[in-house]
Amino acid sequence: MVTLTIDDIPDDLYEQLRRRAKMKRRSTNNEAIVCIEKAVRSHRMPPDVALMPARRLRKKIRENPLQSVQIRVPLKSH
Repeated sequence: MVTLTIDDIPDDLYEQLRRRAKMKRRSTNNEAIVCIEKAVRSHRMPPDVALMPARRLRKKIRENPLQSVQIRVPLKSH
């Protein structure tokens, strides 16, 4: 395993990490590893995948534009 040294951690951030470790019955070092793992291994959706539905809809609208008679908006009664 590799050793990582982090310098100049703000006091308030270290205290949050220390308290979180204590709550979860972990060492501060183990809690830091868990936090790093969560940040690095997060399961974020790639932008291309997230934008796919919008791109399909845009293409569909471009190929078949709506006509004004196709848009029905209910009138508000006052």
